[in-house]
Amino acid sequence: MSISGRSFAQSAWVLMVVFLACSFKTYSHNITHKYCTPSSCGNIPNISYPFRLNHDPETCGVSGFTLLCENNITVLDLPSLKYHVQAINYHNQTIRVVDPGFQKYNCSSVPIYSAYDFFSSVSPYSSNWTGTMSFIKCSKPVNNSLYVDIAACNDTGTSSTGTSSSLSQPKTYGYMVGGITSEELEEGCSLEWMTLATETLGFSEAGDYGVLFPKDINELLYSLAYGFELQYWLDKTSCQGSWKVNDECFPHTVAGGFQFLWKGFCSKYLSHKSIFFLVFRLL
Repeated sequence: MSISGRSFAQSAWVLMVVFLACSFKTYSHNITHKYCTPSSCGNIPNISYPFRLNHDPETCGVSGFTLLCENNITVLDLPSLKYHVQAINYHNQTIRVVDPGFQKYNCSSVPIYSAYDFFSSVSPYSSNWTGTMSFIKCSKPVNNSLYVDIAACNDTGTSSTGTSSSLSQPKTYGYMVGGITSEELEEGCSLEWMTLATETLGFSEAGDYGVLFPKDINELLYSLAYGFELQYWLDKTSCQGSWKVNDECFPHTVAGGFQFLWKGFCSKYLSHKSIFFLVFRLL
């Protein structure tokens, strides 16, 4: 039984196959897309593909790796998080950032965000080489080489952690500890906050190879101000639409038009041409 052209066009399950030939013009657009003139902001002089600043042309970089330039500071803007960018390593595909709450060699500075904030966010970055640093408050002195006493960090020279100085309040002792969990806390200690920090690998004084943690307050402050490195992956770039061509996002459904079903791709090296085929359903 044959199907007329009219009934076929009116069917709810008509598939429309759209071929987009990527000619030399599109090929050239891809090169422009990746190799725009680098931007700069503050102490980050070479912001280039896949990164872009928010005021760069839309054809530059990848939208999922857009950085902000605020008050001459390069900012990594994640959902509910904003970190200050310290360096970008394009060879290793890492970006080093720091919590804006930390100030260099300032004992009283505290992080704005916790490690949990990052781990609960959705982003194209991973923390493969990043550990944690925790601020611990204890009711009595702790004799543990992993606990860095922050008493010397206080202007008053006491080990107060910021609680009331009233004589009626019990004295508390503050420590910073790297890579600790709540189950590993010493008796009488509680976890106040936890932030991300770069892990340093090497040999300990005992000859064991593993993660090295700060041994004194100076190393600790340097580590916090240095920030931490995040790995970025181009294939993890988030897209608000359901399909993407040349790192550009498009809507899943066009009202009164069509609904996207799936996308295919094939390349033809002759004449620098490639073909995308997009399959839609007419609405």
